[in-house]
Formats: sequence, structure tokens, C-alpha cells
Amino acid sequence: MKKKKAIILGAGITGLTAGWKLSEKGYDVEILEKSDHIGGLSDNTTKWGLTFDTTPHGFHVHNEMCLKEFIGLMGDELVSDVKHVELKYMGKYVRYPLTPFNMFFSLNFLSAINCGINLLYVKIRNIIHQPEDSSAEDWMINRYGKPLYNIVFKDYTEKIWGLKPSELSPNFSRLKIPNISFLDLFIRVFFSPKKFWGRSHKDAPAIIRFYYPKKGGIIRISERLVEKIKENGGKIHFNVDLKKIELKDNKVQSVLYEDKDKVIKRIGTDCCFSTIPIDSLIELIEDHKDSEVLSSAKRLEYRSLLVVHFLINKNRIFNPQSVYYPTDTIFNRLTDHRSYDRYFEPKDKTVLTVEITCQKDDKIWNMDKKKLLDRVIQDLENENVVKKEEIINSSITKIHHAYPRYDLRYEERMLKVLNRLRQLENLFAGGRQGIFRYLDMDVCFETGLIIADKIENNNFDFKKEKLDIESVILV
Repeated sequence: MKKKKAIILGAGITGLTAGWKLSEKGYDVEILEKSDHIGGLSDNTTKWGLTFDTTPHGFHVHNEMCLKEFIGLMGDELVSDVKHVELKYMGKYVRYPLTPFNMFFSLNFLSAINCGINLLYVKIRNIIHQPEDSSAEDWMINRYGKPLYNIVFKDYTEKIWGLKPSELSPNFSRLKIPNISFLDLFIRVFFSPKKFWGRSHKDAPAIIRFYYPKKGGIIRISERLVEKIKENGGKIHFNVDLKKIELKDNKVQSVLYEDKDKVIKRIGTDCCFSTIPIDSLIELIEDHKDSEVLSSAKRLEYRSLLVVHFLINKNRIFNPQSVYYPTDTIFNRLTDHRSYDRYFEPKDKTVLTVEITCQKDDKIWNMDKKKLLDRVIQDLENENVVKKEEIINSSITKIHHAYPRYDLRYEERMLKVLNRLRQLENLFAGGRQGIFRYLDMDVCFETGLIIADKIENNNFDFKKEKLDIESVILV
């Protein structure tokens, strides 16, 4: 009996996980990847004779099904550790996510009282009447009060996303900022004081613990997925230039692409799962380049990322895995690679990863390399992180499609895109770029599992599926 064919666009975590499960279920899987490597944003970099993560990632688990599949995939290759992240807050380094304890004790007495009264007020008011949220700013003020918004959220949000919170969709806040209910706050204060003061993490294991490969860095997860795919007869093609997704009767018939040898090839398929940027996907299926759907997709904005790596002549720089800086530094996050990779060699060195959010082709993106490095090093010294003489070497990596940016018009644009994709009965989309949603690695992994299950069991109805821009997949 001839195997069913599945084409997957993109060899990141989402696409590879779907490819693993579909190949396991007997599908003939072919994965088409634009670059020369696997892993997407969860890849590695080789510099100075060393290999390390391009950007820091730990695998956080949110449900038992996902954990079981992940452990089944990786076996004994994993270590589990306590997550330790800090935020430079009011001139002090405090544990993040913020707890009432470290938040209020970082403020002066009057500010703490003012924030507490306003927080209590909005929690009680929201029980009676929940105000409308027209922006991310509204969402945060309506749940935390204006004083806390001004102190905790406002500046850092603008620094990361390049837009004022009033210019971001409330969906950004709903997806990325925890909303502590008044009832939960009451229970913590009077019945679980340890949780309130942040001394117990039993109520948030998904946030507190993470998994990481013992050897090989975060790319080892993708490598393991590829091993499974190839064991099941699947194929991965690199350096692919996608040309067109060919349709017939609202179904994907084939995918046309140019391979690394500049040869045009066509692959027929029973289904197609896309994890590539959603604007690129629309470009492949739209015959009319001036279509409203394509125009909407092209106006979806991504936040770009400059990643600076420093080889440091120290075993360890700081205790946390990462430190966030909502201050005037050019960078927003620093990560000590050894905090994730405890087996990193050589033992007397580590790699400091510096992340700078920007827009492609803005002044930071186009900054002269020497000027950028000088600015970063100056900020590192000002923050007492490292000294210039401790830096052995440096490199810069640019990532265009790093984070989906939820401006106030993105929902309107996304709905037009989703309406178009829903018309195609065997085309699926998922992943951070594929569905334009800021997803963590474990959710991308879980998305691949969900897609494979839906394709195999045919347990969806395109006419009845909910059209939801907050979904992790589109079917």
C-alpha cells in the first residue's frame, strides 16, 4: 500500500516534531528547509573552535502529555534544573517573575503603599466591572493599577517591542503577562503565605524547572528528532528556495522548489504543514501579487534581534541563567551559557550571550560592528558584568524574524490571512512564525504533536473549526 505523503515547510522544532510523529505513523515525510541547518531559532553557533546555543533556550514543560513525549524522545540525555532568572529592578537584581515580596521590598515605603492600594482597588473593581482593554497598556493598568504599570511594565515593554504599550494589542498582554486574580492573591496572603512571599515554587513547576540536553546544547533536541525521522524513512532537504504551492480544488497538490543545485523540483503531496513566516506562506499560494490577503500578510511586523556572543575568560559570570535589563542599556537580556550547559568546555571559559531587540534596517541593525561592540562592552562594564580585558573574542548574529510584534492592527490583518488559509483543506500552519504567535519551545513541540495527530486521525472539520488568532495551530 502506497504511503500518504506529507510535506513540511521549515525544519525548526515545530516542523521536526510533526515530521517525527507523522513518519512514525507511516507517512512519507519530506521537510524543506531554506537554510543549511535544523533547529530554527533553537540552533547553535560554532565560533573559535567552540559550539554553543545561538540564543538561550531551556525546555519548560506545561503539561504531562508533552513531558511524556519529550522524555520518550530524549531518554537519558537530559538534565533538569531550577530556573533562575533575575531582573534589574529599581537598581537591584530581583528574582523574576516578580513576587509581592521582592517587588514591594524593592520600592520605598510610600511607593509600595501606593502600588498596593491601587492593585487592591483594580482587583475589587474588576469583580464588579471589567473595563474594556483597547491596548496592552489598558490591559496592564486594568489588572495591576497605574503605579505598578509605570514602574514594572511600561519602559521594559517599549524597550523590547519598540512600541509604546498603548500601541500594542491587548493580546500581547494576555499571552505574555500573568494575570493574578484577586481570589488567588487573597488565598496566597492568608492561606499560603510562603507562596505569596515567593518562597515556594510548588504552585508553578512549569515556570520554575527546565530541561536541557546533557551534551550538544539545545540543538541536540532537533538532532534527535532528525534521527527519528530518518529512521522512519523521512527526508530533509536544505538550502531550498520555495517557489510555489500549487493548488487544485482548494487543496495543495504539490510544492515547487529550487534545490541547492539550482534544479527546479516538484513534489506531490496529500497534506502540507507550514512553519515558515506566514507572509512567506501567503506569497506561495497567492496568484495575484496585489491581493488584499498578501498585502495584509506583508504588513504583519516582526521584531528583529541582534545577538552578540562574547568568549569570556571566566568559568562563570553570574549565578542566574539570564538577567533582564529594563534600563538604558542597549541590551535587554544577558545569558551565561554555562548556566544552561553545565558540561560546556573548556571549563575555565564561558560564553556571554547579549540580546538586543531592534527592527531590521534600523540604526541599531545597521550600526557599524566596532561601534556596536564598543557600546555593548561599555554597558557591560557600567553594569559590572564583565571587564573589557576578560573578553577574549566576540561575534554578531542577526535574526530578522525573531518575535511577532502585536501592533494594534495585527488582529485585523491576521483574520484576513486566516480566512484565506482556512479555505485550503489540506494546508496547516503552526509554530511561532507559521501562525504569527510568540510561542515557547515546549508549545512549539506540542504543536507538532497536535498537528500530526489531527492529520492522522482526520478529526477536524474545516467548516466548524474556530477561527482564533490565539490558537497555536491553524487547521
